[in-house]
Amino acid sequence: MSDMPEGRALLDAVERRLLTRGTSTQTVNMATAEVRWRPVFECRIVRTVESRTEQERVHHGKKDLSGRPTYRKLDAYTVAAPAKAGDERQWKLVLRDSVREEHCSCGNGEVACDRCQGRGALTCPASRICPACGGSDSCGRCDGSGVRRHNRTAAATGLGERVTCLKCGALEAACRGCRGRGRVECPDCAGTESVPCPRCDSQGTIAHAACRGAGRTVTWTEGLIRHTRSEERVPQPPPHPPLFVRYLAKETGDWRTAALTPRDRLPHDLPGAHRNALEPRLAEVQGEVARCAHLRYLPVVRVTVADDPHRVFYAFPEQDGAKVVVLPSSRRVAQVAVVVLGVAVLLRLLSAVL
Repeated sequence: MSDMPEGRALLDAVERRLLTRGTSTQTVNMATAEVRWRPVFECRIVRTVESRTEQERVHHGKKDLSGRPTYRKLDAYTVAAPAKAGDERQWKLVLRDSVREEHCSCGNGEVACDRCQGRGALTCPASRICPACGGSDSCGRCDGSGVRRHNRTAAATGLGERVTCLKCGALEAACRGCRGRGRVECPDCAGTESVPCPRCDSQGTIAHAACRGAGRTVTWTEGLIRHTRSEERVPQPPPHPPLFVRYLAKETGDWRTAALTPRDRLPHDLPGAHRNALEPRLAEVQGEVARCAHLRYLPVVRVTVADDPHRVFYAFPEQDGAKVVVLPSSRRVAQVAVVVLGVAVLLRLLSAVL
């Protein structure tokens, strides 16, 4: 505690609280008090990390690359440093003498449709088997041949109403769908034996896959430099103050703050445990071009005194002075738990007897 400016003030606040609340004696011997340091610590490290990559790029059609910066060696190209840690940005560069514009062998970006072979239409049968009779029961007298069979005097049944056969002229003998012919006109081509090609929309040509219909391609080597954000949180090193104390400290504590760049040193009054937790994480990572450690820490002291063995005192600075939080000691909590358990057992026995 001697290296902390607030140490004496926090102990004085605990002593005043002891005397105000009363103890087993009228005085408190703080010289024999057990004092433990339990500071609260929060820290996040924000970095900007740089990466550099090259890749071959292809564009189908015209591409104006004249506005992009060029380079010869990507590693030697200089970019602006980030204004602050965490800033993100990227640069797209072009390797000198790598741009190639080529006209495609297709000429204009079109090739003959591979489905219709450039005709723009597909062959389609002029007629189809009648879906009503299946072609076999087209006429009860001639079976679609046009020649009546005199040994068949009954019309086919099960196909609904029958009509006059156009093949043999038999009355009420033919399928209503095909009228004895066994086939009906194709609904797709209407008997023309040709339907539009769906792949080329009757044009006979499609876009050339190699150039995607552009008729030319532009290739180049692209260098990409990226500044990306990286954030890491440093965990609170043990031992920790109780959760309730940490909650109150977060709400009302007079926290110390620091924003540390690579040129800055850690605060001289930062506790050793926190310094040891933070220092290894401040090492430069690969590609790092900016770093800032955003640090918040608060002095918290834990005090126990022999004159008041059932309570533990935590104190931390607020803007208007020191805050003292009183919690029961672990021994006191255990005693209360035993009493509560005993009462519960007694009540259970009484309920069983009654």
